[in-house]
Order: sequence, then C-alpha cells, then structure tokens
Amino acid sequence: MLEGLSTIAHAYVGATDHDARPHSHAIALAAAVKAKLVSVHAATGAHDDPSPGRPAHERLAAWGRGAETIDEEVLVHRCCDDPVDTVLDALKRVAPDLVVVGTEQRRGWQRIFGESRAEVLTANLDVPVLVVPRTAKGFVGPQGELDLSRVIIPCGDRQSARAALDHALALVDQAGVADAATFVLLHVGEGEPPDLDHPAASRVRLEREHLDGDIDHTLADAADGASLVVMATRGHDSIYDELMGSHTERVMRLVHVPLLSVPIR
Repeated sequence: MLEGLSTIAHAYVGATDHDARPHSHAIALAAAVKAKLVSVHAATGAHDDPSPGRPAHERLAAWGRGAETIDEEVLVHRCCDDPVDTVLDALKRVAPDLVVVGTEQRRGWQRIFGESRAEVLTANLDVPVLVVPRTAKGFVGPQGELDLSRVIIPCGDRQSARAALDHALALVDQAGVADAATFVLLHVGEGEPPDLDHPAASRVRLEREHLDGDIDHTLADAADGASLVVMATRGHDSIYDELMGSHTERVMRLVHVPLLSVPIR
C-alpha cells in the first residue's frame, strides 16, 4: 500500500535522454509527499560509470522551487552481469515503497529481441511501480506540480479493482491533490462491473464508465488525455501471459500516459 510513502526509488534505464521524464516524476512525487529519493544505477561492464542524471536540487531550482530540498541518494550498484538483475538486486536492498521507471514501450520483434526493463521490474517486485513512457506528457507540470485530475481505474474483478482504487486514493491523499481528482472506474466487455463501495472514495469525484471492445486497446484508448492509469496485476498466471505478457504489461505497451502497476500476490 502507498500509505506512508517514505522512500521512492528511481530505476535508471541506461540513457539520460530517455530517463529525464521518469526522473522528473520521481522528484516531483518525492517533493510532494516528503519522501527520500534513491536513484538506482547498474554498474556492469561498459556501464561502470553511469550518469546520475540531473540532481534533484537542480530540477527543483529549474521549477522555481530552489528553496525546497529533497533527501536524495544516488546508488551505483554492482552484482550481476545483467543490468536488469543488478537493478533488481539493488531495489530489493533499498526496499522502497514505490519504484519509478521509464519505458520505450517495445512491441513485436523489438520486444522479442530487447528485454523491457519496466516489465521485468513490475513482474519481479512486490511494491507498486510507476511506469512512465518516454513519449508521455506525464502528470508533472512546469513548476513540478502534480496533475492527477483524471485517473483511470480498470474494473475487471473486485479484488484487482479494489487494490487499484486503494492505491490511487492513497497516492492523491498523500500528494495533497485529492480534492481536484476524478477517478474513472472503467469496465470493458460483458458482465457487470464489480461493486466498489469505498468509505474513502468520497474524497474524490467518482465516474463510472462501460465500454465494449478489446480490453487492452480499449483501455489504452480510454486513457488518452488522462493523468494516470492505475492497474492491479497478478503477474503471469497463464501460458498466454508468459508469451504475451499480463493485461497490465500489454496495456503498458499501448498507453500514452503513466501507469501505476499494483502487485497482487
């Protein structure tokens, strides 16, 4: 659960130009909830001297918030030949409450021949992972303010929808933006949406929407213009998931907005 966020980890993806937007999201979130920020870098082979990116205090100054400070640590970790395994090992040592990572949203042959770090992290970590597409506008404004005014929560079954709703509420509460947030409880396909009565949901505006169509593409299309998608994931629980990815991973490759993946174990 995101309640009591004290440590946010930013998982460096290996290219500073690809990493600027997710790093900005990690900084803005850490500043909003007063959390420690740990930037995790893998030191393996040719990557012995990874660039730590722009320090948080420089980003805050660029936002016109130079008087603010963040407890920031840059962790360069070495343990494995594979950089993804190295980052995973480091994150398990840090034990953050939230991980932020970027993605290039590889599909088709690109995905077959190039491993997605974001997908590996979401599949192997027991904490929520905020995945920020490289080309997404995101929910951080020009002064580093958080715009979580429209949050999409897919409602397939009660357990996953409730887990996503719980984490979304905790996030907007701690960020201090609940009053301006609208949560869209989105059900795609046949059947009735699950009952999601929630005592804390009165703090945000709730909308319910039902759409027909392919679940993954319909969710991705519905998310256009939103601030954030929050989805629960059970990981890979079928052969199809092993081959094609979980619902959350498949939507992650399609959306043009950040996605918060919430693990259900």
